[in-house]
Amino acid sequence: MNQWLEWSEATIVTTRAHYVDDSSAYDRAFTRVVAVDQYTAWATELEALHAARQTGADLVLSSSEDDVLRAARIRERLGLPGQSVDSARAFRDKFVMTGTVSRAGLRTPATYRLEHPLDLLDLLDRHGRLVLKPRWGAGSEGVRILRTRAEVVALLSSGLFPVVGRSPESWLVQAFVEGEFFHVDGLMAAGTVLHCWPSRYNVGNAESVLDQQTLSSVQLDPEDAARVPLQDFTRAVISALPGPPATTSFHLEAWIERDGLATFCEVGSRTGGGGVAGVYESAFGLHLSQENLRGQAGQSAVVAEQDRLPAGIHGWTALPRGHGRFHPPETCPVEGVRYRPVLPAGAQAAGTRYAADASALVLAEGRTAAEVRQRQQEVDHWWREAGVWR
Repeated sequence: MNQWLEWSEATIVTTRAHYVDDSSAYDRAFTRVVAVDQYTAWATELEALHAARQTGADLVLSSSEDDVLRAARIRERLGLPGQSVDSARAFRDKFVMTGTVSRAGLRTPATYRLEHPLDLLDLLDRHGRLVLKPRWGAGSEGVRILRTRAEVVALLSSGLFPVVGRSPESWLVQAFVEGEFFHVDGLMAAGTVLHCWPSRYNVGNAESVLDQQTLSSVQLDPEDAARVPLQDFTRAVISALPGPPATTSFHLEAWIERDGLATFCEVGSRTGGGGVAGVYESAFGLHLSQENLRGQAGQSAVVAEQDRLPAGIHGWTALPRGHGRFHPPETCPVEGVRYRPVLPAGAQAAGTRYAADASALVLAEGRTAAEVRQRQQEVDHWWREAGVWR
């Protein structure tokens, strides 16, 4: 990370496990390392705040979904420049986010803050199918798709919600949207899209987790009929939200419904997961995470020098975690792909926990989206036949 910025002094907050695994690399790259046991705990934000005060930090940078809002809160406490709390909340709180986009006249699913769990039964009668998700979630972790009253009753019996008398409003309910699912990735600054390109998912993120399916995506061909409408829709969404002032990466998801129009799902002010960064760099020579950090640091972006059309078509596949002990093959026999195990050999797993929760990642390229999809299908077949979980 720090090699992208070339700062003389920088502090990083990371997990103790990551630091122990590669302490020498951390010590070479950073002036100070703050190692915590549980990264998502509130104490991590407190440790980061203490470190910023002790070192007299000029800037606070974030690169992950978990850090967008808490980095903004630290900036606010210390009076530092960068993405504000209001902006960070609009890109993290799905209720605030969807409401803002809807008020701008863009199409969104019918969306409700869950005031009382029994309201799910009334909403199911009204919409037929529902999606229940955490307002501040990521990667479709914890998302439920509810199709029947029996599924709602089972959920109410599961212990998911707080006891009677306490509010469950950290949950969001949306009407289920039927359509092709896409993501649009790129760079933005001050409410303007600087560079972006859409990709088509093979399946919805929530479905990939709930059904334990392989998740993949492929960039759209330049002549794909959905390409320009999705780019235009993305520009309208980014313009509607209180965006960060500096160059920042973003990851937007949307459906194209049967009428050909786009419906908003969500957007984050950070680089998408899975193979998004690798695909974008291969296609455009832009590393989204690098430009994200450079922008937050006030350094000039290189986006103006990049082509607006991709060099070939690229896609990624997140090969899912299975059940048992991991025995990854050394190489992948499929032509035109780059294969990299994510889990170490011998690791134990108990299934996919969130979207793009991969055991291995494969990047594929080709002349067309159809050629890339064919290679992804060959990879998926090879993986299932390889017997990697035993």
